[in-house]
Amino acid sequence: MSQLVKGERVEWRNSLLTKLLKDAFISPGARMVFIANVSTHSQNCSETLNTLAYANQLKDLNQRPLTTKLVSIKPSATPVSEELIALRIELREAKRQAALEVQQLKAKHEQELAERLRRKSEEFRNKISKFTSEITLARQQVN
Repeated sequence: MSQLVKGERVEWRNSLLTKLLKDAFISPGARMVFIANVSTHSQNCSETLNTLAYANQLKDLNQRPLTTKLVSIKPSATPVSEELIALRIELREAKRQAALEVQQLKAKHEQELAERLRRKSEEFRNKISKFTSEITLARQQVN
């Protein structure tokens, strides 16, 4: 408005009126009425042409077919969403089963490692015992 008072030309896209009516331009179900004030005086010819061009653009904008459709679908009402829910449940169960299998494999692996360690310990004890007895025999033979 201050630009109008100063006598400056305001581009219609940047005008305060356009900003105020922004929702009316965008909203698909909105109705609008635009009253264009035109003058027949030759001095106001450029303003009249600009006003008519603006009104024509608004008319074209208002006559566009509605391309936006709002559809409300309950998630549980469609077969796709029911299948999605079933797949999520199946996935959750598969994850739980996989976690159990991993725990079982870890326990089995730990048992196998413990058994191998026990066997190796027994082998080393036997070897140490054998070497100890050989050393004892060798000492007795030397004396």
